[in-house]
Amino acid sequence: MTKRKAHPEAKPAARPATHKVARKKTEIGLVFDFEDHGARSVHRLASAIRKLNGIDAKTMREYDELCLAEVPHFDAAAVARIRKGVNVSQALFARYLNTSLSSVQKRENGKAPSGIAARMLQLVEKHGVKIFE
Repeated sequence: MTKRKAHPEAKPAARPATHKVARKKTEIGLVFDFEDHGARSVHRLASAIRKLNGIDAKTMREYDELCLAEVPHFDAAAVARIRKGVNVSQALFARYLNTSLSSVQKRENGKAPSGIAARMLQLVEKHGVKIFE
């Protein structure tokens, strides 16, 4: 098979501007988002060693914990954008998140979500409300 020559005036294809994040599903079902390819490589190596019984389950859990994605910060505009992106009212969004309408309204008016609320918003942003069905 012969290689095809590029046209002399052809420009190389541009790479997309979006940042790709590597994903990995662990043996217990956790999904990790690796923005750092070094962390991904280390986790892969640790997983391989674990399968060969080279490290114990406790040590592997420590590697898993180190590789969990940080909970992002959501401002009021981001909360409203996420809710509108799944095309639901504030009241229905509150029901999906098992919280009150006033809590959703506060988040959309400036009170930043933290902890579990921020993690739930992260999941809704990534997977939509179908994860609650």
